[in-house]
This record gives sequence, structure tokens and C-alpha cells, in this order.
Amino acid sequence: MLKNAYVTDGKTIRKRPGCVKVATLSKGTFGLFSGLGRLNTFQATESTAFSHDSTLLVNNRLSTEIDAFSGVSYCDTFNGFLYVVAQVGTTYRHHYLDGDFNTIITDSNCPRTAIAAKAASKMWAGKDDVVRFCATNNPRDWTLANDAGFLPVGLQQSGSRNVTAIGNYQNRLVPFFPDSAQIWEVDPDPINHKFLQSVDIGTTRPYTHQNMAGDVFYLSPAGVRTITKQADTENLIDADVGSPIDNELLNGTFLDLNTCRAQYFRGAGQYWLYAGNTAAVFTFSRTAKISAWSIYEFPFSLDYIDELDTFLYIRSGDEVYRMDRATWTDAGVPFTVEIETSFVDFKGPGVLKQILAMDAVVSGTAEFSHRYDPRSPSIETFPAVTITGDTRPGTQYPVELMTTSLSTVVRNSDDQEFELHSLSYMFENLSSSV
Repeated sequence: MLKNAYVTDGKTIRKRPGCVKVATLSKGTFGLFSGLGRLNTFQATESTAFSHDSTLLVNNRLSTEIDAFSGVSYCDTFNGFLYVVAQVGTTYRHHYLDGDFNTIITDSNCPRTAIAAKAASKMWAGKDDVVRFCATNNPRDWTLANDAGFLPVGLQQSGSRNVTAIGNYQNRLVPFFPDSAQIWEVDPDPINHKFLQSVDIGTTRPYTHQNMAGDVFYLSPAGVRTITKQADTENLIDADVGSPIDNELLNGTFLDLNTCRAQYFRGAGQYWLYAGNTAAVFTFSRTAKISAWSIYEFPFSLDYIDELDTFLYIRSGDEVYRMDRATWTDAGVPFTVEIETSFVDFKGPGVLKQILAMDAVVSGTAEFSHRYDPRSPSIETFPAVTITGDTRPGTQYPVELMTTSLSTVVRNSDDQEFELHSLSYMFENLSSSV
């Protein structure tokens, strides 16, 4: 288990950044989406016009009823303007903020759906068993002959036919279904649209897919998966990047899967899957060969998350926070780092050992304790030993346990920086055969 920390490119474990509050928003606005160099929120035109005190944020008015407007499911820039999908009651309306007072896209061929994406100079929207697309560079026109139209994605399906999400993979369009996904070559000229292949696992969660490191990460019914390319065959496959946490994730141990969303944090090379006040964070680096999951817990809800200028911003209610690499609390509230290793047997499985002492190298201060019975993993040594800095030049810390395997538990709860660099143990095998 790794909570409120992440694995660095140097293979150390570092406390996650804390949060600082940057703004309090006017009530009646929704969303927090990066676009056109600002963080954007949205409101209904029937309500009083709001503005934000911070120049970091800009509020936008959508042509929709105040009583029915309940959220924003999608926002992206298209030809220098914002394209927004707003939830209105039980349906969705697409908006284009190109200066027209009526922001609603009125073309009847534009689906009223939360499922949208941008690719090949077109906007795309999935509903039922088709994916519709607008005219090239004109998101208000979904009807123009020989330019706007639809992909008959349902005809390529052998299982479920209804589109659940749309993503991108290396400039290709990825319509998702509950049990599979498709890869399409798309182009400004519809005559060049071409179905490429299927991938045999899909998603039922429309907001959990994100592009990261050239692949598509998403939450499938089997756990977190990614569409990636086999190096030897060039075929596209799904990879089970979520295997370390899939069981707990699908059991609802970490997140409410019914409300979870995803965000790719480029500034840290992380895929965030979040709901409530918790995020499951995957840190990835091909060069450093890092693939590690951790759980981040916050004292406030994570309603919307987006990135601007390599900083991650969180909207919780009407408060906006920024993840800050020089801060070790969440708006003044300390949080606890918890590191728990698996049970290790020091390359002597089943052999009784006398654990004598340990050395640790840390930045900051932490409490160290041990679990020593895999059959009863809740049993833990008490009291914990507090260690600061590098113990190697001084006296070793006694451990004094007789066990076949050992799990180390490390906790840091102060408001200071913390990083775990290394652990080492001194022990004797109590068997002449080893």
C-alpha cells in the first residue's frame, strides 16, 4: 500500500505535494476546465453574470435554463473557442462559445449526449450505435453533405453496439463499448475514414479515458487498462496496467466507480482516476521504468480537476486549490503518508530468521513499525520507532523479531517534506541449510 506519496524517477518514495487555495468562486458556476490559457467555469445565461477575482479564472455564460443546468461533462478548445457539453436536467446540450449570444448548437443532427471528442478538425459525438461528426472546422454544422455525417460503428460490433465513450489514440478515433473498443482512421475528408481494428475490452465509464504517454488509459469492467501497440507486430492490444489495484478498485475499496473521472497530469507523468475525496494515481515513466500506483486522500471533495501550465488545479465546491510542490499540507490540514511493503522473506522462503536491526535513509521524519505474521497482517509492532535523516553513520536501530517474513510500515504525518530513499536489514537465518 502506498498512500499520499509516489515513486520518483530515482526509485525513491516521495510525499505528494500539498494544496494551496487560490480562489473562492461565485455560487452558481459549474466546472473547472483548462482552455485558452485560463481555467474556465460556466453558468446559465438566465442567472446574474458572475466574474472571478483571480485572473487565473474566467467565467463563461451558456445559453441554458438556470434551474435545469447541473454540470459540465466536456470542454475543449476548437479553432480558438471553447466547445462545451452541459448537462441540462436529464439530457445534454452542446455549446460553441464563438461569440454568438446563443451558444447552443441547434443542428438537429448534433447528438444530445455527454460523449464527445475532437479529432481531424471535427467534433465527434457518440449516441446509441453511431458516432456523428460535424463539418470540417464548423462545429455548428452537423448536416453538410459530403462533410458532416456519421460512422456506423455498430455494424462492426459482434457484442454490445452502443457507444459508451470516445477517445483518441495517436491521431486516431477510439469509440468505446461496454465489451470492446474500435480504432478508426479519421480525416477532414470523410471519404478517408477507415475502420482499422477492434480491441477486446471496453468501458462503461464515459469520463475515465485519458491519453498518457502515447497510449489510452481507461477504466474497464476488468480494471484499469490501456490501449497500446505491440512492439513486434504493430498490433494494438489492451494492457492490464491496473493489475496491482484492480481487485480493490472494482470492489469499491478506493473509489465510487459510478462517479469517477480521469485526468492526465502531464507535469508529473500521472494518470488520475478520482471520485469523492480520493484519487488512484498511476505514475509512469518509460525511461526510468516506473509503473506504480498510489492512493491520494484529500480533506475535501475532488469535483473537477484539470492542468494549466504544468500545475494541477482542483475544484471542490466553490473553492479552487493548486497542487504545490513546496507545500506539505492541504490548505493547512496535514495528511498522512503511509507506506506498507509486501511480506519479504530475504530470499529464504519458509526459513525462520532472527531480524536484528535496520538502517534507513529518509529526508524528514517518519515512524517505522513492522508486521511479522502473514496470517494475521493486522498485528504490528508497538510502539513505532521514529527515524530522522540517515541512520547509516550511527547506531543501527534494533528490530528484534523472530519471523520467516517481514512487512515494513512507514508513516509520516507532519507538515514537512518527506522522502524514503532506502531500507536495509541485518538478520540471521536460523537454519544451517540456507
